[in-house]
Formats: sequence, C-alpha cells, structure tokens
Amino acid sequence: MWSNINVKLKGLFILLYLPLCTFSQNINSALTADDFHGEWYGYYDMENSTDPMLTVLVLRKVAHNKVKGAFIWSDYFNSKTLIEGELKNDTLTLRETKLLQGYERDLSGKYVFTLDNSSKKRLTGSFINARVSTAKLSLTLKKELPESKASAFKQKIFDNIQRYGTTTFSPVSETLRFEDIHKKYKELYFPDTPRYKVLEASGSTFIKDMKLPISLVATNDNRQFVKIKYQGQDVLLGRVGSEEWKYEPIKGELLEYEVALSELSTFNYLQNQLAWQLKNGFTCIKIENAHMDSSDCYKLVFQKEDTIKALYLDKNTFQLRRKDHNYKMILYSGFQETPGGTIPFRKQEIGLNAHNLIILNHFDFKPEVDTTLFKIPGHLQHKRHRIVSESEVHNEKGIQHYENQKFEKAISEFTQAIRIQPEAANYYLNRGMAKYEVKDYYGAISDYTQCLERNPLEADALNRRGLAKYQLKDLENALVDFSKVIALDSNHIDGITNRAYTHFEMKEYEKANHDFSRLIVLDSNNTQFYVDKAVTLAELAQYEEALTYYNQAIELGNEDSDLYNYRGVTYYALGNFALAQQDFAYAFSKDSSDYIKAQNLGDALFELKKYEAAKEAYTQAMNVTNPQSGKLHYTIGLCHYYQEDYAMGIRYFSQAIEQNPREASYFDYRARSYMNLSQYTEAIEDYSSSINFHPNDAQIYLERGTAKIALHNKHDGCRDFKKAQEMGNEEADKMIEEYCNYYLDE
Repeated sequence: MWSNINVKLKGLFILLYLPLCTFSQNINSALTADDFHGEWYGYYDMENSTDPMLTVLVLRKVAHNKVKGAFIWSDYFNSKTLIEGELKNDTLTLRETKLLQGYERDLSGKYVFTLDNSSKKRLTGSFINARVSTAKLSLTLKKELPESKASAFKQKIFDNIQRYGTTTFSPVSETLRFEDIHKKYKELYFPDTPRYKVLEASGSTFIKDMKLPISLVATNDNRQFVKIKYQGQDVLLGRVGSEEWKYEPIKGELLEYEVALSELSTFNYLQNQLAWQLKNGFTCIKIENAHMDSSDCYKLVFQKEDTIKALYLDKNTFQLRRKDHNYKMILYSGFQETPGGTIPFRKQEIGLNAHNLIILNHFDFKPEVDTTLFKIPGHLQHKRHRIVSESEVHNEKGIQHYENQKFEKAISEFTQAIRIQPEAANYYLNRGMAKYEVKDYYGAISDYTQCLERNPLEADALNRRGLAKYQLKDLENALVDFSKVIALDSNHIDGITNRAYTHFEMKEYEKANHDFSRLIVLDSNNTQFYVDKAVTLAELAQYEEALTYYNQAIELGNEDSDLYNYRGVTYYALGNFALAQQDFAYAFSKDSSDYIKAQNLGDALFELKKYEAAKEAYTQAMNVTNPQSGKLHYTIGLCHYYQEDYAMGIRYFSQAIEQNPREASYFDYRARSYMNLSQYTEAIEDYSSSINFHPNDAQIYLERGTAKIALHNKHDGCRDFKKAQEMGNEEADKMIEEYCNYYLDE
C-alpha cells in the first residue's frame, strides 16, 4: 500500500492586533446576456482524454442576466445537453439540465466561464462538479473564427457523426417498468435451464486497419479464452473470475491483470446482462426511449456508487444492441439464429481514442469444456516475469499524479482502480486524499468512510476524515474521529496533535493543554509542541508558565520568528514591555515581510514612551501591508499626540478616518488634538461624530461639554455635563458645580 503523506492541521497563531475592518467592493457587471448570445466553438481538456476535445456552446438570452442553450460535445460520442445559466459579475455559470443525445453520464456540476471584456470574443472556464474541476474549456465566438478554422470544426463534427452515430432520447410511458423489460428479455433469450454452457467462435478482428484472424471460447460462468493471429504468431488472452492474463509473443512477455468480478468477459453472449448488473450491486435508475441510427431501443441506466452503465435493448426484438461503460460504446449487430440462441455476429467497440471491430462467422456450442484452457499454459509459465494488477496500474498512476500535484488526474485514476476492485480499502483512502487537496471535503469524507467500512482499523482514514470535518468546521465530529484514532493507538502523534488543535479551536484550552503535554512526552525534541503548549497556556492567562515553554523551545534550537513574536505577546500581557520590545524586534528582523511583527514592536515601544521609535516601527508595518490601513495611521497619530505635535497628529487621524469613517476612537483623538490647538468648533464636530457611533461614552459628552464651555456656550455645554453625570462620570459633578448650577436650575 502507498505510504500516505503525513498531514496535520495548520498550526496555532496568536496576534496582538487583528484587522478592525474589511473593505468589500461591489462591482456592477459591465456585461449582459447579450454578450454571450450566439455559437461558441473550441476545445476542452478532459481528465480521461489524451487530446483536447471539440465542443460547441449555443446560447440565447432569456433575460438581462439569464441564458439558455445547449452544449454539443462532438468528440464525446456526439453528445448534446440542454443548459441554463446566469451572468453575475462578468462570470457566466452554466448547468446542464437534460441529456438530449449521445452517451449517458452524470449531469451534476457546473461550468464557470469568464469573458474577455476587452474583446468579448473568447470564453475560458472550467467544469466543476462535486469532486473536482475536471475539464478546462476555451471557446471563441463563431463569427470571429477564421474561415479555415470554422471549416475544420464543421468537418470534425461531420466525422464524429459518422464515427459515433446519432442517438437521441425521449421519455417512456410512465407505466413501463424495468421488471417487465427484464422478464421479456429473459423469456426470449435466457431460459431458466441454459441450453449450452460453452460458446466457441471464430472470425476476424480489425485493429488499426489490420484484419487479424480471431478464435475464442467463452462460458456462461464468465471464463474466456481468445487467440489472435498476429504476424504469424498467437496472441493469447485468458480469464478466470477476476484474473485475466495476456501473452504477447512479439514482446515475449506474459502479463496478469486483476479485473472487477462485476465486469462480464468480452464475448459472454451466454449471460443474462440485466440479471448480471443486479447481481453485482447495480440498480436500474432510469429508462428512456433511445432513437439510434439503426433501431429504436429502450435505454436502461444502471448505477452503483460512482459507476454508471447504459444498456440498450431493441424495442421489437429485445436484443442487446449497445452497451455504454467506462468511456466506451460497444455496438452489437448482425444478429443470427444459432443453436445457442440469437447471437450478434458483429461487435464494434468505440472509445474516445480507440476503435475496434470484430466480425464472427462461425459459432459452435457445447455443454462442457476443458477448464485448463482458460489458465496460463504450462509452456508459458516461465515467462511470468511481470505481474500486473489492472487496478494497481491505475492506483500507481494516481499516486504519481498526486505526488506531481495533478489532483484531478489522480482522482480519475483512483476512480478507475475502484471500479475494477471496489473492495480495496486503500483505493478509497487515496482518492479521499486527492479530493481533500482540491477542497472537496464532503467527497473526501465519503471516501474515507468507504475505506473504514472495508477496514475499520485504518487509523489513517479516521485521522484524515477528522481533518476534512475540521475544514468544514464540524469540530465536534472531528473530535470524535481523532479520539477514535487515539483509541486505536494511544501514541498516534498526528491524532493527538489534531485533537489538540481542535480543542484549541473550540476554546477548550485545558483539554488542548493536556494533549500538548502528552505530545511533549512522546516527542520531546519537537519544538512545535512546546510552542503550541505555550500559546495554549497564554490563552489560560498562565503567562509565566507559558514563558517556560517558549524558553524550552528556544533552548532546543527553534529560532522561528513566530516563536519570538508569541513570546513577545506574552511579555506584553505581563506588562514587561522592554522584553516584549526585544522579542518583537528580533522577530521582525527575521521576517520583515510580516507587518504584524512590526506593529507589535511599535506597540511595545509606544508603551515604553519611545514615540519616535514607535512611529518608525508603525511606518515599517505600513510599508509591508496596505498603506491605506486606518489602524496604522491612527497609532502613528497617537505617537504625535503624546509628543504634543497635535497638528501632525490631526493629519494622521484624518487619514485614519478617511479609511474607516465609523471608528469612534479616531474622532476622539482628533477632537482632543483640536482642543489642544484651541480649535473648539472642529473639536465639537468630531466629538459629535464619535457620539453618533458610540452614544454611551460618558467621557466624550464631558469633553464635548468642555469644548462648548470654551466657546462660551454654557447652556449646551452644561447639557453635555448633565448627560455625562447621568451616565456615572464623577468628573462631570465638578464641571457642573463650577459652570452650570445657574443654567441647570433654569
């Protein structure tokens, strides 16, 4: 099994300052649905295809920001779907509502496009479903295409119609039931007692324009032997149950594959295909009319978990005419009556990148066969130098894609592995990991759960499921999973770490502290555990003990700038601003791109009344963050205020107010600066603005009253003093006694 990547939650963070506000922006779209009207031609890169595939998007406006239309997926089995969409903020989101023709597939998900507003000629976007973005699309408005390219698109569409044919769908009668179709199919072709158990046949197969002789033997219990003549030698294929083997004499190698038991062998004409689907866990989820080029059929859609198959039965004869599965279309024709029943003499397999044809001209039926025929011949045993499991091939490819951070392709390969071997727990685990990386946390949880159903003791799946729940803020259930991990292995460091972080996130600091203590016992050299425990102790206001653990982390060699910042915060909380200054200065010297560290340094210097140095630190913080930060302008203004440079203070407070005009404290200090400059009218205006935002601040009423008294407006000034007195401000009593008894008596 793949050794899975070690994943933990993001570490803890503590900051002295958090942003006081965020700025949002509403951008009115300059585009309307008219800009998307028309036909768009281009290509999409699909996860299961090696080449970009042709698609056509036809849109028409139905409202100012609404569209309807169709996708024509020419390269995808000549499929067509109805769509509806909405335009919002120059982004067009489309959803498929109905499959009109082509190849059965899941229509969930959405297409998200952006328009090149400079030219309004190109659309680029992605297809995103519940799992992951699985296709990238690039389309050009038809009228903008060069004539030669438009002709090439037209020819390609015509070629695909010839290759795949045209199959359209319509609803069936509501009274038609799967059971009725199955009963008729069984009565005609599969009596309770089969007439024969063995089919022998011969004919020709056409591969890459080569006509090759083929002979085969197939049984009704899903065994198969095939011989193909190629360059005078015999290519041999055999199958017994879920084991397939293939001998290629040109290469001189014999390969063995593992295949899903639910998959019928290629030439199993003796097996009831509908019953086989039900036996292997598939459910018929839909019946439609299918109008094919050569016949009208019932389309039966089967589903098992993520796997979808479609079988097409002729309405008149109930013969199996087509089977869609695993990105392949298998067509059956040339039906003839034989002693073993009605058999298709012609089988055509059409995939996205391959096309094979088999024409059989001789059939024979037998009651029994020598079973050794299906096994690897004795004279080839020594060539078994390379053993390959088909599911493991996909799994290994998925791992390679994962390690190369191509998570979409990894998901596709893991899905193929699961379809072949649905009971392999580690395939679900690996696919869950890939889904987690693309933030499909619900999909990851589903896969981890599937893994645990097959292997309840898989601690890694429990731990990763807890991580996905954590990301969804389902912290209670994340804790349950992490605790189960620890119950399986009391020393499981990842499980304990993640449970500790979850407790911390839930503000259960005592429990988090207990887990971090356990981690330090398990790995006393991991300095991050000391840091995390120190941060947790700080949240419990146990600052002195927190310092002990920060110091131990430093003694063990941790020189991380965040550590010094955290310790500085703790010194600051203890009122030891000098040591806080030292730590913040060191932290910022190690990481001059972090404005928080510079701002914390400024705060420590401010408390030490080192205003010039504080201003320099705040200015450095402003240089590495948004220069329009109101908070930083305000703190620089405070430095000027306490240096009695009130004019410069007003300048910075004004800049702060410009950025955040609803922060009362900004108006308070600008008003106080005006007071010190005897600009009482301006001060009164700012005090009034502050009161509008924070009407319960008695001190501001007192100060505004003082400004009014300075302007000889004792009547209004005394009203403010009275308001401050009613709110419990003791200083207001003195001001009333000195200035207001006469006015208040009136």
